[in-house]
Amino acid sequence: MATMRVLHPHTYWSQRDTTITLRVDVASSENVIVEFDEKTVSFFGSIENDSSKEYAFELNLYGGVKKEECDYRINPRNIDIVVVKDSTGYWPRLTENHKNPPWLRLDFDRWKDEFDSEEEGGISDYKVGDIPEDVMNKLLKKSPKSRSFGVEFRIMYIFAYNMAMFAVFAFVFINLLFGFRGLNKESMAANLNIVHPVIKFLTLASLLEIVHVGCGVVKAGLIPTCLQCLGRCVIAHIVIGFGPDFLRTEQLVYHLYFVWSCVEVVRYPHYMFHVLNYNIYPLVWLRYNTWIGLYPTGFLLESVIILMALPHFDAPVGSLIFGIDRSVFVGYALRVYLFVFVVGCGILLRHMWRQRKRKLKQSRDFYSTKKSKMR
Repeated sequence: MATMRVLHPHTYWSQRDTTITLRVDVASSENVIVEFDEKTVSFFGSIENDSSKEYAFELNLYGGVKKEECDYRINPRNIDIVVVKDSTGYWPRLTENHKNPPWLRLDFDRWKDEFDSEEEGGISDYKVGDIPEDVMNKLLKKSPKSRSFGVEFRIMYIFAYNMAMFAVFAFVFINLLFGFRGLNKESMAANLNIVHPVIKFLTLASLLEIVHVGCGVVKAGLIPTCLQCLGRCVIAHIVIGFGPDFLRTEQLVYHLYFVWSCVEVVRYPHYMFHVLNYNIYPLVWLRYNTWIGLYPTGFLLESVIILMALPHFDAPVGSLIFGIDRSVFVGYALRVYLFVFVVGCGILLRHMWRQRKRKLKQSRDFYSTKKSKMR
């Protein structure tokens, strides 16, 4: 008769702000029992057709759990246990003791999947600041497994791109800011003559952001990125570039470029530090609060500029497309674009509002955790 052996199964853990996930490596398991208490989780199971081995463990957890909401799922190769925390926030470790047992390890694959899965801007917008410091150090340490040359090069490239875009937008911002001193049409027109070619270059360069998202270099929403980058290109290159001459000295265009530069002198530094895994709360706060006034103002200015340019594009030019004056196509195309633009504004504002709630909460949680550790 075979002697029964009780073993500790290899178990891997990861966490989000509301849950802990345990992956128990027991394949073809049967007789599985998982029990939850206020601060403990226990597991028992055996392997099908092998009565000589049983697996079990009990973990005293770092924090309390909602045992009624905890659950588990038996898979062919493992058992997934989901522990629901009794309060929102990241734990600095899993167990009550500082030292984990040798069979309990971090689930690096799941940490990395979550680390690379979210967001808006940077190499990823996962809650970098919320991941415990020791976990982050292990995830980001320079080893062939976790930080390949390709990853390092990608980080350097995205950092350099954001830094270059910030530098040029800062030049635009400073020029336009000083142009307000005169508050007369002549000084503003002179500044616009300097800034307009730079803005055209920047809007073209920003199309790289669509490529970054499309190729997976940056984790962000493709639709909001396309709406913002392509929309600015239409305004700068078509509406203003090929529109009536007076638009290139129009004060509304001056104010629009100033609004764009105000957005970007905050956005690009935020992305620069985000890529390097620095969570600077004042910068995060500015990024996810200044847009509330700037984005709607920019959308309104863009809409008015398009309406001002429509009579110019509606005027017959004598060039025919399929026997119809080209101006008809351009005029209708701009009207269709204006409708799409209004819908796109709603999508972009909704996206930014959701980002704001998530990002500010993550930063607040990170800094409150950091302060509590310092006390």
